[in-house]
Amino acid sequence: MTLAAALFVMGRVLLALAILLIMVPLVVWLERKGAAYIQDRPGPNRAAAFGIFRLGGLTHVIGDVIKLLFKEDLIPAKANVFYFCLAPFLAVMIPLLAFAIIPLADDITVGNLTITLSALRLEGGLLWFFAVTALSVYAIVFAGWSSGNKYALLGGLRSSAQLLSYEIPMALAIVGPIITFGTLQPNEMAQAQGSLLFGWLPAWGILLQPLAALIFLTCAFAEINRVPFDLAEGEAELVAGYHTEYSGMRFG
Repeated sequence: MTLAAALFVMGRVLLALAILLIMVPLVVWLERKGAAYIQDRPGPNRAAAFGIFRLGGLTHVIGDVIKLLFKEDLIPAKANVFYFCLAPFLAVMIPLLAFAIIPLADDITVGNLTITLSALRLEGGLLWFFAVTALSVYAIVFAGWSSGNKYALLGGLRSSAQLLSYEIPMALAIVGPIITFGTLQPNEMAQAQGSLLFGWLPAWGILLQPLAALIFLTCAFAEINRVPFDLAEGEAELVAGYHTEYSGMRFG
């Protein structure tokens, strides 16, 4: 591999990581504002940087990050230290690896060099996504079991059961688009959706496979324990679920 090719690979990886990590605070802010709108309340709007810049409530998210960075990181006396520390690492690593195959844009050709704008380009394509995301259950199980807390253990069991249950219909929902587009490559799927049906209708996967899109979206909410699939983190029953004993950036 030449130096230029190596630099392009590093650039693709860093770009994918930067986009994903930047999206996290924005999505948290959107969720808070969306929940506030649904519940007919202002939402986050009090925190202000230097007493001036509120940024529409986005300052709250920045404050959260600073708090998590400097908050004391505790490890319970009865915890299994190795697995207790491994669980948050897996929880972050697995989504980043899964995102690696997502094309950020179409391939760019410069002379004889073709630059792929996804961190990882594999023959298996979406098979990599399913293989990697299937490992996410280990992070939940390790977090719940290693804490030495019965509520965390119950939360880990609930969440792992939910992950396994919804992973099957999520995988089946992808079969429809794979058959429709005839490829496992996300980049080729994206290119195929640039065409038109009947000369005017976009050939988007959500239009060609609406039922699969609905099933996939439902399963995605269940996989990340969001409402109404937040049974695994039920505060009224389990304090907080599998991450009860975590603090600081491990909690984050």
